[in-house]
Amino acid sequence: MTADRLRGAEAPVVSPLAAGPAGIALFFAYAHLAFPDRGLDDLCLQGLQEALATVSAITLGPSLFSGFTGVGWLLRHLEDRIFEAEEDLGAEVESTLLQGLALYGKVWPVELVAGLAGFGLYFLERLPGEAARQGAAQVIDLLAAKAEEEDGAITWFTPPAGVPRSQREMAPNGYYNLGLSHGIPGVIGFLAAAHHRGVAAAEARRLATGAVRWLLDQRLPAGSSGVFPGYAGPGIEPAPTRLAWCYGDPGVAAALMLAGRSFGREDWEREALVTARLAAGHREGVTGVDDAGLCHGAAGLGHIFHRLFRATGDESCREAAVFWLERTLALRQPGLGVGGFRGAEYDDAGERIWVDDPGLLTGAAGIGLALLAALSPVEPEWDRFLLLSA
Repeated sequence: MTADRLRGAEAPVVSPLAAGPAGIALFFAYAHLAFPDRGLDDLCLQGLQEALATVSAITLGPSLFSGFTGVGWLLRHLEDRIFEAEEDLGAEVESTLLQGLALYGKVWPVELVAGLAGFGLYFLERLPGEAARQGAAQVIDLLAAKAEEEDGAITWFTPPAGVPRSQREMAPNGYYNLGLSHGIPGVIGFLAAAHHRGVAAAEARRLATGAVRWLLDQRLPAGSSGVFPGYAGPGIEPAPTRLAWCYGDPGVAAALMLAGRSFGREDWEREALVTARLAAGHREGVTGVDDAGLCHGAAGLGHIFHRLFRATGDESCREAAVFWLERTLALRQPGLGVGGFRGAEYDDAGERIWVDDPGLLTGAAGIGLALLAALSPVEPEWDRFLLLSA
C-alpha cells in the first residue's frame, strides 16, 4: 500500500463499504444467516471478491466507510460467520493503518465516517489480537491529544479547513459537530465500545465522561422541537436538525444509550431515553425524511428505534420502530430502483433527483439489513459499524 493511502487520499466516488460491493456483501451475509438454504452466501462471497478487487485496483484512503479499512472490517466481521480463513486476511490492512496512525494520526479528524473513531472500530473488530488492542489504544491516545478540556468538559473542534465545502457558509470559523456520523457523539460511541471490550478502559471512561458532560450542555431549551442541535460554535445559532442516524436526536440517543450501558451510567441512559422519546413522537413533515436509506431515511430510523426498544422495552420506541419500518415499505415502488427502492439526491439548485442505489449507507442493501433485523431472530451485529451496538 502506498504513502497516499497512509495520508488518507480518497477516491472521490468508490466507497466499498458505504456504497459499494462490501456493503452489498454484508447484506447477503445476513440474508444467508436468516435464510441459510437459499445459497445467498455465494452472493456474499462474490461481493467480497469485488470489494477486494476494488481495493487492489484503486488507491483508497483509510476511511472506515469509504476506504480500505472498511473492507478490512468486513473481512473480520464475516470470518467464521460466512467463511473460514487459513490465514489472517486483514493483516496488511491492519499494519498499514497502524503505520498511518504513527505517521499521520494527528492529521485525521476524530469522526466515525472518515476519522479516528472509525479506525478505532476497525481495531475493535479485530480483537483479541494484540496489534488490534494496541491500535485501538493508540486511537484513544490520539483523541486525548486532540481534545479541548475545560472545567471537566471535553470536546473536539472542527477547524475551518475541516468543514465540508457545503457547510462553509454556515460555519466559516469552524464548528463543533454534534452528528453521530461526523461529530462528537461518534467519538463517545467509540469510547463506549472500547471500554466494553476492555481497551484503555480508564482513559476511555475519562474522555467519555467529559464528552458526555459537554454534549449535555449543548441541549436546546425546553419546548424546542428537538433536544440537540446539529452544530455549535462561533457564529452558529443552535437549532434542531433532521431526524436521522447521521445527524439529529435518534443518533445521539443511540450513542448515549451505548455509553450509559458500557460505563454503567443510568443517568446517561435516562438522557438517551428522554431524547429518544421526543424523537419517537415526530412523524412526517418535520423529520426531513425523503427516502428509505439507513443514513437519513425511514429504514435507518426504524432500525434505531428497534434497537432502542430492544435495549429499553420502551413502548414509544417500539411504536416509532413500527411506524418507520411501515413507512419504509410504503416507499417501495415495485419495478423501480433496486428491489423497488430509490434514493433521493439533490442537485446544486436543491432539486431532488431519484437514483438507483444498491449500497449500504443510503441504498437498498442497508434497507434490506434493517428489514432483516426486524423480521429475523439473527442478532444484527453488523450495526456495530453504525455504533448501534457494542
